[in-house]
Amino acid sequence: MRCLCALVSLTFVTALGCGGGDTASNAPSTGGTATSASASASDINKHPAVVSSTKFLKAISTGDQTTAMGCLTPLAAKQLEDYGQGFKFAAVAEADFKATNLRENAMDTDETAVEYHMTVSDGTESVELDLCCIMRQVNNDWRLSGIVYDLGNGQEPVLVNYEAAPQQPANTANSAQTAANSGAEAAAAETAQAPAGAQNR
Repeated sequence: MRCLCALVSLTFVTALGCGGGDTASNAPSTGGTATSASASASDINKHPAVVSSTKFLKAISTGDQTTAMGCLTPLAAKQLEDYGQGFKFAAVAEADFKATNLRENAMDTDETAVEYHMTVSDGTESVELDLCCIMRQVNNDWRLSGIVYDLGNGQEPVLVNYEAAPQQPANTANSAQTAANSGAEAAAAETAQAPAGAQNR
């Protein structure tokens, strides 16, 4: 189980740890308000932000580097390309993920967080985790700027900001960009630390 958890972490954090590895409790906050969408589960899956984030998760679970990079915001993709980075894919036999909630940033309609419950298996063991995809609307297209994931086992949720420069904490690197994302990141951090189903009240 421990080995599989490490592989899942490696998938999200990428080769050089792009702006990642920080606990979600260190995410910046400007007091932005996040609200849960009132749409039903079937409607959530039709939301463009959910369609885009699901596409990203499918890509990283199948090793499709090109599609995964294409789902990122231009800034996130540029950061990875400029530093010669890419996703390190976990060698998993199966990955199943379900969108459970959509949390919109009331202060910025071009930003939202999509919550997922994910099960990953390597054929002999499986691990379940909760994660949030931080999405931003760019030219009428929803793109991913970061992820918050929680492997459980008493570990702190981890924030990976793909728009931040490598080897820099997400709470100091690219402060203007992280400030813009703070509302959704705060919602994602809250979700990752809350009991399952707590955000779907």
